[in-house]
Amino acid sequence: MLNELYDLAQSLKAVQVSMASWHMHFKTCPKGPATYYALLEPSGQVTDLEPITDRERIAAMRKWEVAAGVSFPAFNVLPLFEPSSGVKKAAVELRKSITSKSPPNVAEMKQRLEAMAAGSNSLWVAKEATRITKCLTTLPSEVAKSLGTPPDEFRSITELVERAGKLTAESLHARLVSIAIGKIVETPNTAASWFDMLFFHTVAL
Repeated sequence: MLNELYDLAQSLKAVQVSMASWHMHFKTCPKGPATYYALLEPSGQVTDLEPITDRERIAAMRKWEVAAGVSFPAFNVLPLFEPSSGVKKAAVELRKSITSKSPPNVAEMKQRLEAMAAGSNSLWVAKEATRITKCLTTLPSEVAKSLGTPPDEFRSITELVERAGKLTAESLHARLVSIAIGKIVETPNTAASWFDMLFFHTVAL
């Protein structure tokens, strides 16, 4: 998710202001998973994902984390689908194909991706859906109450809380599926990393 705290940290660093300690819930983001900015419009719909590839930038970001996996504005999510054995084999084959010298054409690739998605089960169910809901609505609401009314220059965090609160785990999942398939089809140079979001790798938003 959006993280204005990075800019604040950079400003403090520029004027040589150091923080002796941080609050116990104010934690750094791990550098391991693929990490993205999720761009939200006022209605709360995710309009795009932007990869964050600068490891130092990720390490400089912080999130409010009250329990393992429950954090805001950044949190990890599982791959979008749990493919059946047949779909998983097809996914491995398609991943190899899209990174080859002669990948499928756009129409075929999209058709195969949509068919595999339709033949798979969402991993965002039960406890995972509950956890994501806490990250999108419950925890942000608690953060907003703690902050009260921020000054105008920090209005962005209040706006982010409002927009995130309009999401559900189901609507976020659907948008990420649509965006990932679009990116795979439209950006062949980075298609593999977007493909992994669907079936193979945990990612951070």
